[in-house]
Amino acid sequence: MRTIVLLTEDRPGMILDIARVILDQGFTIQSFVAGPCEKGNHARFTFLMKSLREDSSDTNPMIETLKNLYGVERAEDITEQKIVARELAIIKVKAAKEERGRIVDLASIFRADVIDVTPTRLVLALHEIPEEIDRFCALLKTDIEVTKRTGIVAMISGEAPREHQEHPLESVA
Repeated sequence: MRTIVLLTEDRPGMILDIARVILDQGFTIQSFVAGPCEKGNHARFTFLMKSLREDSSDTNPMIETLKNLYGVERAEDITEQKIVARELAIIKVKAAKEERGRIVDLASIFRADVIDVTPTRLVLALHEIPEEIDRFCALLKTDIEVTKRTGIVAMISGEAPREHQEHPLESVA
């Protein structure tokens, strides 16, 4: 799996143009998250993707092509760098009165929040690395009715050297 981050203008058709490049370069998108950022009229994207070719996962040609797309200001493969990443999961579980304590205790251990309560169900929210969400879901497997996950949002760690920072603050307009 490769983690690619982009800074783009927020314009119609941008995601379609990006997806076309990714597919043309032999990759498939496993997840992506996009949203507004600190730079007005811009968006940040985080893509988790894998190569469709068994013999190659080189993202350099794809990154160069993405950089040349109209509206893309920055494109970077951060897979090999020190990153911080999180995913949001919202999970609806069956929770009869006698089971609630067990489920809430487990949620507490994983730092999940109870965000909705009904007489027969709980909805939990967990923002964590994907592997921890997988572990949490495995422990609640028989209780889970619905799981919705956002995909990861990632950035280079604040401890990375300045030349590897995605978008140094002083260059934000």
